[in-house]
Amino acid sequence: AEAANAAPPVEPMNSDCANASLFSGGTFSVFAGQFAQLPSLVSGTTQSRLWVGAHRPFYGLVNTQPANEPVLFSFDCELATSIYLSNISIPGVLGVLSGHFHAFEIVEFLGPNGFPTTIVNGNSGTQLATPRQGQPFGLERVNGKRTVLGELVTSTQCIGEFGFGIIDVPLDGTTSAIHTAKFLSDEAFQGHADVTTVLVPKALHASVSFATT
Repeated sequence: AEAANAAPPVEPMNSDCANASLFSGGTFSVFAGQFAQLPSLVSGTTQSRLWVGAHRPFYGLVNTQPANEPVLFSFDCELATSIYLSNISIPGVLGVLSGHFHAFEIVEFLGPNGFPTTIVNGNSGTQLATPRQGQPFGLERVNGKRTVLGELVTSTQCIGEFGFGIIDVPLDGTTSAIHTAKFLSDEAFQGHADVTTVLVPKALHASVSFATT
């Protein structure tokens, strides 16, 4: 908690997400209404592992200064803001999976009470995101230095190579799972090494918004 309080927050690129006067209408209220239905959908489930999926990331992290001191923004913020507005808390979520951004990105948060790990598997389409100013490469330089919605980012990585993700679910009764990102190689190009992440269940909730951090 002390580390999170000391780390500066990530700002949203869409300034609407930092303006609480806009939260009562438009896209925010529509998405918040949809999120508010999730507790009833999972109520009484016997599943020990839950997942949340969306086309767009809840927040895509952008390092606008890859070569210097990182300046971090969230290029998606509407869904994360809507989770805050819905006031939900769903335990047992292993991860938040999405696409949209044409690269691989993973973000992990501090401790058992942090936000679930978020994974973007968007690197298996026809074109990769172009590395340029304003795109989230060099994200590993912000580990332990920035917060998103009050949660300390402890590990994050973005890789702009073609690939795909595999989720392994153990059958030994444990509640964790393993996500492995794999990257394509051929005789002319050696792809990035696998990125393996153990996913543990956490509660899906947001206690603050971009307007209050």
